[in-house]
Amino acid sequence: MPAELLYAYETAISGFSAKLSTKQLQSLEKVDGFLLATPDQLLTLHTTNSHQFLGLQMGKGLWAASNLASDMIIGVVDTGIWPEHVSFQDSGMTDVPSRWKGDCEEGTEFSKSNCNKKLIGARAFFKGYEASRERMDETKEYLSARDKDGHGTHVASTAAVSLVANANFSGLAKGLAAGTSYTSRIAAYKVCWRFGCFGSDMLAAIDKAVQDGIDLLSLSLGSGSLPFHKDMLAVGSFGAVKSGVFVSSSAGNSGPSCSSLSNSAPWIMSVAASYTDRTFPAIIKLGNGKLVEGVSLYSGDVLTNPVPVAYMESAGSAASKFCLNGTINETLVKGKIIVCDGASGNKYEKSENVKQAKGVGMILVNSVGDELITDPHILPTARVGNTTGKFIIQYASTVKKPTASIIFKGTVYGRTAPVITRFSSRGPNSIEPDVIKPDVAAPGVNILAAWPPILNPSKHHGDTRSVMFNILSGTSMACPHVSGIAALLKSVHRDWSPAAIKSALMTTAYTLNNKRYPLADVDSINFKGGFQNGSLAYTRTITNVGTLTSSYVVKVEVPNEVAVIVNPKILSFNKVGQKFSYKVTFVGKSRISSDSSFGSLTWVSGKYRVRSPIAVTWQQDSPSPLPLFTS
Repeated sequence: MPAELLYAYETAISGFSAKLSTKQLQSLEKVDGFLLATPDQLLTLHTTNSHQFLGLQMGKGLWAASNLASDMIIGVVDTGIWPEHVSFQDSGMTDVPSRWKGDCEEGTEFSKSNCNKKLIGARAFFKGYEASRERMDETKEYLSARDKDGHGTHVASTAAVSLVANANFSGLAKGLAAGTSYTSRIAAYKVCWRFGCFGSDMLAAIDKAVQDGIDLLSLSLGSGSLPFHKDMLAVGSFGAVKSGVFVSSSAGNSGPSCSSLSNSAPWIMSVAASYTDRTFPAIIKLGNGKLVEGVSLYSGDVLTNPVPVAYMESAGSAASKFCLNGTINETLVKGKIIVCDGASGNKYEKSENVKQAKGVGMILVNSVGDELITDPHILPTARVGNTTGKFIIQYASTVKKPTASIIFKGTVYGRTAPVITRFSSRGPNSIEPDVIKPDVAAPGVNILAAWPPILNPSKHHGDTRSVMFNILSGTSMACPHVSGIAALLKSVHRDWSPAAIKSALMTTAYTLNNKRYPLADVDSINFKGGFQNGSLAYTRTITNVGTLTSSYVVKVEVPNEVAVIVNPKILSFNKVGQKFSYKVTFVGKSRISSDSSFGSLTWVSGKYRVRSPIAVTWQQDSPSPLPLFTS
């Protein structure tokens, strides 16, 4: 077959992608100047309350009018966008920045008129997808930037949705929807299709986005841990950062396993997912008077009176406990609340199967762990953790006539937060152990944001609901929060580099929850130092971006089993932009217990605190600061 050129990359990186046979690749490798050929990579996709939880207030700080009057452009590389959504209306916005060089590409059900002063650009990239998978089926997919998945619309609106009053999901999470940087412009780059996202398309999108003139890139996708030079997202984002574009990306949803994170390159802002203080409680009252708590996106009151409850393993076959299609006996289910094991099968389908068997409600039990994340089920459903579920199952399996009622409490605020989610991917960084990752955490659980009205909230064929806003969870939802915050920061400090913005976000991120206790996880970055004679030395340089004159005094929270020496201990600035270097030396003591220990180094000047976390991992009886991200 003849070689087929797919893309020529010209801005963010230098190179091309092509469809080649093995023999053609072997011939190419003999060409003078050839460096590397990498097989195309399949990447996967990894709101009303968020801005209050993050401390953003109308008219104050980064949301002051002077800071919001910006022309920041956020490029969202994802599944596309639903342009008619009210979240992307441009009422009151100024003209598109003259520096914008992008386009609103026409395609299936997408025309130039779909763009406006908010959604200023839209493109679609699919050559890599078609070369790797199949020709696009336009009866099942929009061959344009229009979103048929919902993910891209959701993350784009999280970053920069215009103000929308009374946004809600079935009456829940009701409030003012506001993107983290709600006056920023959006440019949508569609690279993800029915069967995934391909690296060649993503590279083309990043390359074109930089040409177009974006200020920030938001990438809620990834491909796992790969050496940086073989990781297409790392390569593309490196070129973008070199061009002055800030890049944030989701850390992945493969937690809580160690070294499970994606997007670990040091130039990317890698974002973990955490809870906000908002939840949707469902109180389950068992017939023995015991009360247990779950969560639910149901807002009715049809199960407030006791009804029979059944656990299918004790009432049917062993497979019945999963509530899979074809395993539920209607005679045993009709008129009852059914307890279903969350393992195996689609969670939405379980509720659909129970409803078809004429059950009146479902209690969905986590197969592992006690993390409570909501799902948009088709009938009244409460989701409970594994520990609570075992208690309910024991009751339903041993009592002669078990009953239960469920009280759906709606939207409740005030839970302890932030807490890192169980699903959020962890370090240590397996590619570069001296880089602590993820960098920060942001709201990523039960996030309300825009949704294409042609899609039902569960994305399941049996769901006939249409919603304007949907509630999703994942590091995908956390990433655009940081993209928006970075846009706000960039609008105030237009001369700051991507590294300066990243540093500012990391060193000033708060480390206490809303109850004033330490967070469960703290993230930052520490790059290579040198190991000599049982000690490890790092040199760091900091820049004064605050007041004209100021003095900072160091405060060290010393990790267990090491000594920390900082020199100098005081940094005195007399002008903005002035730089000082300091040296930190870690000296190992005898190892006593753990494989790792944690601390921090904070420079303090009045109300200002600039904090760098410290992680120490022991290797062969010698201390070496290495990354560790735990929950």
